[in-house]
Amino acid sequence: MSKQFLCIYCSRHVGRANRTRHLLTHNADPDETALIEKFLHDLKDHQSLLADALESEIKRAGGLRSLEDKKHRDAWGRSKSDSPFLMNISECWKGEVTDQHVFEDIMHDFNKDKHVVISTTELHHPEQETSFAEVIEQIFVPNLSRVVFAVNFRIRDAMFQPQRLQHHKRFSEPLTTANATPLGSFVDSHIDRGYHGITALKHSIKIWGLYPLTAVNRKAWEQHRKSSQRFIDLQGKLEEGRFFVQSPSSAIYIPPGSIHTTVTVKGGYVPGILYITHESLEAAAHDLDIDISCGMSRKAAEFQPFLESVIMCFKEGESRCEAALKTLCKLSKQPELRKNKLFDEVKKYVDGKSSCGVCKNKWASHWRR
Repeated sequence: MSKQFLCIYCSRHVGRANRTRHLLTHNADPDETALIEKFLHDLKDHQSLLADALESEIKRAGGLRSLEDKKHRDAWGRSKSDSPFLMNISECWKGEVTDQHVFEDIMHDFNKDKHVVISTTELHHPEQETSFAEVIEQIFVPNLSRVVFAVNFRIRDAMFQPQRLQHHKRFSEPLTTANATPLGSFVDSHIDRGYHGITALKHSIKIWGLYPLTAVNRKAWEQHRKSSQRFIDLQGKLEEGRFFVQSPSSAIYIPPGSIHTTVTVKGGYVPGILYITHESLEAAAHDLDIDISCGMSRKAAEFQPFLESVIMCFKEGESRCEAALKTLCKLSKQPELRKNKLFDEVKKYVDGKSSCGVCKNKWASHWRR
């Protein structure tokens, strides 16, 4: 046996005799560390492409590191409070809501006609062949050779906006939803359509991969948006990535426009909230721009985050109003945007404007295209 081990937190080789002392420098729990190491090893036997990409990206990021450093915040171009950060779950979780409540709410809300059961191990796995019962079973009895998980269950209002994010003026009160994710559940790289996100964990442990939408990352994302395995295909092509561990005692804030992926190291439940502010505008518009340029059809409901952010910009002041009108001019050509339930509210505001600052046409003419 080698006298050294590769630390998953800093990607350095350290003497095994100093393992316990070294893990303390990362404030790492020895049992949790052993669990993560075992998972990363076992994953190679079941999902080798994912395992290799995950190992490579963790090394490129310098290990499973903390989010608390200035260099990482600078890459996001945001203030400390608006960059991604981990917090104690008590900052955003209502103490009277128990883990049992979460489980019961998920079971009560399940509806085979509205909830999707997703396979991590079989890319084109027919959803009808998998039952929700199998998801719940895997929470307690993992099966890395055939991983399934389920998403978007409505649960009671268990979460709230933390005090340090109270400067965010929301479009509406966010609803709390939850996912059921057994060991090995993998959520491919994605962007949450301009939403701010806060995610907590119940019994679960996850590895996150997080990238800011820099110019380099934006170009790579546009090239691989339609890929069915984006994380694998983007391996080595994104910059300023950060990989880290989220434990059950913590919650995470994800700002708009973040490219992120997760893999579940310990199965459990994942409650979260999403909300839109005026700061969501650019990320929401960019996400739609990419999909449209890639020839991906968008439903009316998928314009909701963008239109919510436009309305919030109208309320914020002149500078944000101009930014909203600029993006609205471009996206007004999309027929599905005009079918969204918020369209009339936006139209009422802009039709009072004399002309568009981008195309110079009257605003009323935009809706006749």
